[in-house]
Amino acid sequence: MAHNNAQSIFESVVETRGVEGVFEISADGFIIRSLQSRSSDPEAVAAAIASTMKAWKKIGNDLRMGNCSWVLLEYRYGKVVVAHYGSTILVITGSQHMVYGELLMKINSSGTR
Repeated sequence: MAHNNAQSIFESVVETRGVEGVFEISADGFIIRSLQSRSSDPEAVAAAIASTMKAWKKIGNDLRMGNCSWVLLEYRYGKVVVAHYGSTILVITGSQHMVYGELLMKINSSGTR
């Protein structure tokens, strides 16, 4: 994945209603770039997401469902979208008003997934 493509996705995603933070992480859990992270410890979140994505990938393989493309999480005070983006992982945090469908359309339309 060309990381300049991720920059255009970042700009598009940040403009989406309800989005509060976006970051791109490597498969081994290191932050490559970030914008407005809501997390008080984004490095710890990045490491946890990377290891969890490996577990979700194993579950998909064991169930013969293929690779995990998206994870949509809802918490009491917000939402998180985790998506494979090329060879990296894109993490988007937002308020309860963040619209999953709009984000997924923007990322899918980038043509680099």
